[in-house]
Amino acid sequence: MPIKGIAFIGIFLCFAGGALVNPILGVMGYMLHYIVGPEKQWWHVPLSSFGIRYSFTLAAATAVGIIRTKQRLRFGAALRSQEKLALMMLALMWVLALFGPETMGRYATTDHATVKILKVVIFCLMMTHVVTKRRDLDKIFWILVVGSFLLGLQAYDLPRRAFTSGRLDGRVGGSDFLDANALGLFMAVTVPIIGALFMRSTWRGKLLCGVAGAFSLNTLVLCRGRGAFLGLCAGGIVMLFMAPRRLRIRIAAGLLLASAGLLYVSDTQFLERVSNIITHAESASEGREISDRSAASRIEIWEGGLRMFMDHPLGVGPGNFNQNIGRYAPAWEGFSPHSLYVQALAELGIAGFLLLGLLLLNALWTLRRGMRGSETLPESERLALQWGGIGLCSALAVYSGAGLTGHHMYLEHFWWFLLLPVCFERAVENAREDLLASERLESEA
Repeated sequence: MPIKGIAFIGIFLCFAGGALVNPILGVMGYMLHYIVGPEKQWWHVPLSSFGIRYSFTLAAATAVGIIRTKQRLRFGAALRSQEKLALMMLALMWVLALFGPETMGRYATTDHATVKILKVVIFCLMMTHVVTKRRDLDKIFWILVVGSFLLGLQAYDLPRRAFTSGRLDGRVGGSDFLDANALGLFMAVTVPIIGALFMRSTWRGKLLCGVAGAFSLNTLVLCRGRGAFLGLCAGGIVMLFMAPRRLRIRIAAGLLLASAGLLYVSDTQFLERVSNIITHAESASEGREISDRSAASRIEIWEGGLRMFMDHPLGVGPGNFNQNIGRYAPAWEGFSPHSLYVQALAELGIAGFLLLGLLLLNALWTLRRGMRGSETLPESERLALQWGGIGLCSALAVYSGAGLTGHHMYLEHFWWFLLLPVCFERAVENAREDLLASERLESEA
C-alpha cells in the first residue's frame, strides 16, 4: 500500500476517533475529506475494496461525540433565524420533489438534490452547535486554508491532458469539484478567508496563508472561471466596506497585493475571458450578436429559465432545470442554468427565490450583528473575531457575485458558508459571557 494511503488512514482514524471525545475534530475531518476527495486519488485504489464511507463515518462519529459530550459543550440549544431559514428551504425542496415531476437522468450514481441537501443541513446543524467558540471557529478557517492549499498543489502538478479546452476540469478535489466552474468558485471563496487569517496571524501563519493564497489564485486562473472572478471582485468590495474603518487601509493594501498576485499568475486565455465580461454584457443589453458562444448560451438559457418560471411560478422542482430547459431553449436541451438566481426561480419558484435572498441577507446581517457585539471584548479577542467576520462577509459576497453566471445551489460548501455566521455569532456571545464571568469573579474577589 502507498505511504500516502497509510497516512490517510491514520489521519482519518485520528479525526473519526477524536470526534467521539471532541466533536470539533469530526467537523474538521468531514470538511477536509469533502475538499480533498481521497477517493479520486491514485493512492486510494488499494483502499477502495474496503468500501468505507468516510464522510458518513465522520458525521456519525461527530453525532455520537455530541451526545457523549453535550454537557460540556457550549451547545446553544435554541435555533437561530439562519438555521430556521435553512430548514424552511429544505422543507420547500422536499415538498416540491414529492409533489412535482420525477427528476430524470441526473442522479443515477449520486444523490438527488433533496437527499443531498438533507444530509448537508444535518451536518451544518451539527457544525453550528459544535463550533461555538472563537478557537473552534479558527480551526474551521485553518481547515479551509489547508484544504485550498492541497487543492492548489494538486492543480499545479497536473499534466496537460487534465485540461479540456485549456480549462482544468474534474481532476482535483471531491465530488462537488467535477467541473472547472465549481472548483474555481471554491478557490475564490477561500481567498477572503486566507486574507483575513493573513492579516491577524504571526509570521508562521502569514507564510502558510501567503503560499495557500498563491496556489488558490493560480488554480482559479487554471479554471478560467468568469463567475469566480466576478465573485472575487464582489468579495473584495464587501471586504473593504464591511470592515471597521480602522482596518480599511490594511485591507486596501491587501487587496492590491492580491490583485498583483492574480495578475502575475494570469495567462492570456484567462485575461481574455475576464476582459470579455463587460463586452458581453454591453452586447446583450444593446441586442447585438455575442461572439463568445459560451456567453451567448448563458443569455439564451437565462431567458428560457425565466419563461420556465413564468409557466411554473411554484417551481419545476429541485434538480429539474436540465430536463425542462429544452422546451424553452431548444438549442440548449439538458444544459444547466448557469445562474444561481435563475436556478432558484425556475426550480424552487418564487418561495425558493425569496428564501435564498433571505438566507444571504440574514447571513450578512448576523455577521454584522456579531461584529458589533465583539466591540466590547479585549483587543486580541475582538480583532481575531472581527477579521473572521470580515472574511465570512467577503466569502458570502463571492457566492452572491458568482451566482450571476454560475449555479451552486446544491454545492455543499455553499451551505457551510450560509450557516457559519451562526457559529460566528455564538462564538461572540460565548466570548462576551466569559468576559462577564471573569469580571464578576474579579469583583467578588
